[in-house]
Amino acid sequence: KTRSIIYKLLSTALLTPGSHKKVVKALDLFRVETGESVRFETIVQQITEEPVDPVFQASVLVFLNTLVQATPRMNDRIFYQQEIVRAGFDPDLIQRSLKDRNDDVVLRELDEWRSLYIN
Repeated sequence: KTRSIIYKLLSTALLTPGSHKKVVKALDLFRVETGESVRFETIVQQITEEPVDPVFQASVLVFLNTLVQATPRMNDRIFYQQEIVRAGFDPDLIQRSLKDRNDDVVLRELDEWRSLYIN
């Protein structure tokens, strides 16, 4: 529950003018502190590990989509998308992890990711 709240707060912060760089810097510091080889590695692991918590998945997916959408420069958007994918993000895997649950928020956020994704 606490983790979900953190990602909801970060998503909200991304929408506040001037906060985008601060959130990205916090992600950089987190990467260094946790020893991630790539930024977002821990986040992606958390939403794909069993048992899956759909509320947490949804809050992280909202955060990732907000991060991409709130990024002012298109080149940076593409860079973040590629970093997230390099960290192991696979929308199809997440969708399969829902199994028989029909979680509308997770499915909507996965559709949003796919629609925003620049190949």
